[in-house]
Amino acid sequence: MPNGKDRDKEKTKEVKEPKDSKDVKKVNDDELERQIYYHGMRPRKEVTTLLKQSGSWLVRMTDKDGTLMLVLSYHDPVKGIRHLTLESANKRWSLNALRKNKKKKCKDFASVVELIEFYKNDKTELQLGTPVDRPQWMIKHDQLSFDRTKDLLGTGNFANVYKGIYKIDDKMEKIVAIKESITREAYTVEQLKKERESMLKEAETQVYYVHENVVRFFGVAADYPPIQVVMELCPGRDLMTHLQREKDNISVAERIVYIRDAARGMVYLHDEKNLLHRDIAARNCLIAANGYIKISDFGLSLLCEKKESIDIDEPGNHQLPVRHMAPETLKKPAIYSKKSDVWAFGMLIYEVFNNGVKPWPEDQPRKIATKIRRCEMCPLPENMPQDIKKLVKEDIWQTKAEARPSIKDTLMRVERQYRLIGKPEKPVIQREASLSRSKSMSISNDEYTQNDEVTVTEEVKKTSENTKRN
Repeated sequence: MPNGKDRDKEKTKEVKEPKDSKDVKKVNDDELERQIYYHGMRPRKEVTTLLKQSGSWLVRMTDKDGTLMLVLSYHDPVKGIRHLTLESANKRWSLNALRKNKKKKCKDFASVVELIEFYKNDKTELQLGTPVDRPQWMIKHDQLSFDRTKDLLGTGNFANVYKGIYKIDDKMEKIVAIKESITREAYTVEQLKKERESMLKEAETQVYYVHENVVRFFGVAADYPPIQVVMELCPGRDLMTHLQREKDNISVAERIVYIRDAARGMVYLHDEKNLLHRDIAARNCLIAANGYIKISDFGLSLLCEKKESIDIDEPGNHQLPVRHMAPETLKKPAIYSKKSDVWAFGMLIYEVFNNGVKPWPEDQPRKIATKIRRCEMCPLPENMPQDIKKLVKEDIWQTKAEARPSIKDTLMRVERQYRLIGKPEKPVIQREASLSRSKSMSISNDEYTQNDEVTVTEEVKKTSENTKRN
């Protein structure tokens, strides 16, 4: 018979490497998941900010050294924020943290819900007041369906992306992209945990953003691993791949449209949401079904958030987008601002006119960082219009951040170039007419759902048709 620790390892492995969401052995049960106070795998740091009122509380799941546990997070009127582990033995649940005499057995219960109900009514040891309700963007795993073999769209270090179905309610379903957390033996338990928390934070931030040039997030299934982030399906895939595939088939006029779309998305993020993206690049721009370019991938903003300095040789930082980083972000202390996003947008413009090929393709990160700090930038592609070259070389790629234009000013310059060149005559990407190009560039939920059934290229057309059939 395996001991307790061995059983925990078996259970953890079963959670980390699921064959299907329904096969995952959960620490909690369906009854707990139905409770409005259950917040799944929301991180401790985030949960703490929710417990503002004395007596407020919630139940969550955490991963400690690879073992899943349930925790009662509670704002004690005297002791402040407390995180009490719910322990299970012989199918009975207890709060041993409340035990004053270690020799005395703590009261136990048949389920977590029964335990919570007891302590809500019994005020001798805990003064549980009003619970913190889980937000609407936290959805259930059983609302999502996909095949991990047939529906795979892409893979990453910490997550895979699938095409799937999101069952909103009994009458409505939506075809979506589902980003699912995975494990890799090359990474530690702590690294995997941080990445899951990053996925949750990214989705929580994005779920309130509605704009035709920003990828839409619909919710997160996080009651238990694997975490599944639900977002808009963009059948055209990423802009970098599209540029590399189509190369010179794309006219200058159409390239201007690409950067105009991306700039519009960034204006929304900067001016309306006060968000720093910190990873503007062609690989992070997706082509929607309606042909619009959309800003995506907000994970790196979480990685760099509140970090005062970055060492590009530090383990784990090999994934930082050094080629797109501004000079002030490659020094100690690193300084991030909207103007560092503008610098990266200049690199995006370079990629768009260079057929998706990154600058300095053969150089190592340290050498690239030195060039950027000295503002020794790569030559601009010959097919780039002179006004856009001037914008990038003389205005955006300035060593001093304050000398750079805002993203809104950058958009105005790009719009001016678009008016001079005119619409693309034979665009590779077929676009649907915009629903909201007047005063505001953001769109309502109703408009959004009506604006996602148009095909892109022939390859995308097949994908979109298959999606509809499925």
